[in-house]
Amino acid sequence: MRLRIVLAVLAGLAAVVAVLAGVWWFLIRSEADPATEPLAFREATPTPTPAASTGDTPSPTAGAGGATGDFTRYVIVPEHPDVEGRTEAWYLAGETLARIGVPSTAKGTTSEVSGEFFIGKTGLDPNNVSRVVVKLANLRSDESRRDTRVREALEVTRYPEASFTIEAIEGWPGEIPEGQDVKVTLVGTMELHGVKRTLEWETVARRRGNVITALATTKFRYEDFDIPVLNIAGFVSVEEEVTVQIQVIAVAQ
Repeated sequence: MRLRIVLAVLAGLAAVVAVLAGVWWFLIRSEADPATEPLAFREATPTPTPAASTGDTPSPTAGAGGATGDFTRYVIVPEHPDVEGRTEAWYLAGETLARIGVPSTAKGTTSEVSGEFFIGKTGLDPNNVSRVVVKLANLRSDESRRDTRVREALEVTRYPEASFTIEAIEGWPGEIPEGQDVKVTLVGTMELHGVKRTLEWETVARRRGNVITALATTKFRYEDFDIPVLNIAGFVSVEEEVTVQIQVIAVAQ
């Protein structure tokens, strides 16, 4: 009799776990893949090109600085009529259902991204600061409990922003030819959760006219920035490394 009771209890627990796993898999589970290219430009509408009047001076090529080697200031904007999509930043965190080992990838996104960068044929302007700033309080995923844990772990009341100050561009070819993608590595200082560390961001950029779209990707361990590894009520465990991506639209000023 006792054996039957024990077996019944175990079967009941297994059923509960299966139900919870099913609920998590279908309702909470996420499956997000990293982006691989910058935002696309909308199909261009042909417009007549006015004849140049005597004395007209060609404008500098965007993404390449001025014709004399000057630097161009680019400001990050939320949206642009020529671009499909908007400026955003997000994290991709690997999660696993405790005891069962069912993996997934969670994605939390915010559109509160701002900043500017100064670039020319030789690279960054050494006399101006190129920086991207992301506000963290409104990071949103598909699960409110996860969002609460993220805000708590990041201590967003105390540290409301993350920033990346660009200090070098590796592999910069001198310009972004229109219609082509350029791959570079941005090197600089990431400040997150009150901690500063040097990070590299693998970046792909493209240009049309005076508009640049770019996608930057980096990875780091939570402990690098003194962030506790997240979990949801002990039910879902999170991998120790997180991927962060930022897609921006920037306009030459």
